[in-house]
Amino acid sequence: MQSIEKEIKSYISKRKRGRIYFAKDFQDFGSDGAIRIALMRLVNDKILLRLAQGIFYYPIIDKELDINLLPSIEEVAGALAKRDKALIIPTGDYAKNKLGLSTQVPTNVVFLTDTTPFAFTSVKLCCQYGNS
Repeated sequence: MQSIEKEIKSYISKRKRGRIYFAKDFQDFGSDGAIRIALMRLVNDKILLRLAQGIFYYPIIDKELDINLLPSIEEVAGALAKRDKALIIPTGDYAKNKLGLSTQVPTNVVFLTDTTPFAFTSVKLCCQYGNS
């Protein structure tokens, strides 16, 4: 019997780098507390990056620079929308930038959604979902 940490590590290492995981993706491996500890250890070992509470990233590593490449805000928002089965639409300055109407790059990204509004912030990313 493998430890939960080794099971999770084996599970993610069999998949492509650059994938976003949620803590609930590993609920079949054990109890919530054990999974939380295993994920914390994988973050401390730099195998996973913690983007926000319960959101983890298996980083792509740039071999020339030897650094982890972070996901775009669209990748994270898309993963959250897929998890929640939600539709999302960028708004405000971010939408203007994506349409090429503005060269201003926003620091706070807001998406309209058809689900419950929420926000998440991490050291690396900032995103907000809201209803229309």
